[in-house]
Amino acid sequence: MDDWDPFADPGDAEPAPAAKAPAPKPISAVVRKADDIFAALRAEAEEEEKAPAGSGAVDVQQRLDTLFGMDDEEVELLRQEFAGVTADCGGQHFFPMWRRALPLLEKTEAPCSNLLGLMIDDCVGLLADPSSNGKQAVHVALPEGKASNEVVFVLAWGGGSLMDIQDLVEVYREIMPGCTIFMSTSNQKNSFGLRRQCAVGIRAATDAWASSSAKPKLLVHLFSNSGMHTWTELLQAWGSLSSSANLEEQGISLAMPLPPIAEVLRGVILDSAPDGSVPLDACIQSLVQSVAAVVSLAVSSNHDGSEEARKEAEISSKRAVSAIIAGSSVVKAHLYRKPAKMLTKKASADTVVVHSLEPPVPMQFIYSKDDNIILAPGVERYLQEVNERPSRQGLAKPRVWCIEKSRHCMHKLSRPEEYRKCLTVFAQSTMG
Repeated sequence: MDDWDPFADPGDAEPAPAAKAPAPKPISAVVRKADDIFAALRAEAEEEEKAPAGSGAVDVQQRLDTLFGMDDEEVELLRQEFAGVTADCGGQHFFPMWRRALPLLEKTEAPCSNLLGLMIDDCVGLLADPSSNGKQAVHVALPEGKASNEVVFVLAWGGGSLMDIQDLVEVYREIMPGCTIFMSTSNQKNSFGLRRQCAVGIRAATDAWASSSAKPKLLVHLFSNSGMHTWTELLQAWGSLSSSANLEEQGISLAMPLPPIAEVLRGVILDSAPDGSVPLDACIQSLVQSVAAVVSLAVSSNHDGSEEARKEAEISSKRAVSAIIAGSSVVKAHLYRKPAKMLTKKASADTVVVHSLEPPVPMQFIYSKDDNIILAPGVERYLQEVNERPSRQGLAKPRVWCIEKSRHCMHKLSRPEEYRKCLTVFAQSTMG
């Protein structure tokens, strides 16, 4: 999309002139959109069929030498080179690039360099075209033996890695040894990349259910608004796929027809989520922590394996994170210069969509009163809306565990035994 503007607000656009109605298509015709869930499933299938990459490797260090050696005032040339590095290096540049940027992060004068600004925008998803962006990390954890009819989706928070949610795989594997667990990290809201991640989860679910004669069961465990974005995308994709009578014509092959979500969903756990109207300060805090998480991983992993090198890398990582989250942080200053409405719209959960699509099932809310990213009043507002859904009238109210003091999405670390017990009780009562 050559004319796509990442900072445009759809609500600010002039209304398009009325167009003539197109000629009706034959009933048998199938419309193939470039970025819907059908396209996402096709893209995943095509990627699996691709041969391994050949020897035409890109010299990442040389490309970064060129990028960091450019005149920072030549903004357009800098943008072009940055886009080229991103497109050509296949993600191999990401951590080395942030390691090189440490001196830029530690400066306190604002505004930050144009190169660092591009890196920040790229890291928090402000540069990506939502109709063609790539997927982020996902993983399907399969049981050692035969898969059961139980599937769990674990949807991470912004900046959360697969390693950050690996502990939940161990918890759910203990509760349901035969379950299939789909793990997904965050991606841009309403984007093709996020849709592709959903495609992986949906395919994993149908593969598991096709191998079992028992009735399919699904449990969803999501974190923060990023997890809610993924759940929203899943609900919409699920509705399109389960109601489609022409998957083969769309070039889609699943292990079994996808059942309606109301037939398989057994429960939803919401950790530090959601908020349908995120305040700007909380939004900025979330984005800053996402950048800090990326930089921390990039720097702390930069060692040769020796104990001394590990300690040195850890110290460098903590120093970098301190610079990023400090009040004088150039990252914060850069983000506060962005249009507030654009940032809060991207961060806020589409709760209206979820209210309309989510079946009435048992729910478990886990949140803290001192969360400074997804504020307690936002969660409680959504909880009230859930209780007021017409579809839930007559059902038991959601379970609520409100913690006085615990960091955003870190309740499983600050209250490990209580958290495990909460998950166990909920999973056994809903998936048993």
